[in-house]
Amino acid sequence: MVLPIEDNFLSKFLSLRTLTVDNFNKVFQHYDRDNSGAINGDEIAEFFTDLVEVTSHDFDAQKVEEVIAFMKKKCDKNKDGKFQKDELMAFLSLGSE
Repeated sequence: MVLPIEDNFLSKFLSLRTLTVDNFNKVFQHYDRDNSGAINGDEIAEFFTDLVEVTSHDFDAQKVEEVIAFMKKKCDKNKDGKFQKDELMAFLSLGSE
C-alpha cells in the first residue's frame, strides 16, 4: 500500500521573503504541535525539512541537518536547542509582535 505524502505546509506561502507576520504566526502554530511556544524536537526536523525543500533545489537529509546546525548557531539566542517565535521572526526579518 502506498501512503499519501503530506503536503509541504510552507509551500502554501510561496516566498518566505514576502511572508507576513500573520502568515508567519500560522506557520509557527502549524509546526509548534505541542503548543509549547517553541519549535523543538521532531518539530524542528519537520519545519527545516519543509524549509529546505521550499528554498533549495539541492534537497537531502544532510542539507537539512546543515541548515538546522546553522540556524541553531544564528537564531537560538538563548541556546536552549529550541526555536521560539521571536528567534525565528528575527531571522526572517519580520520584527516582533
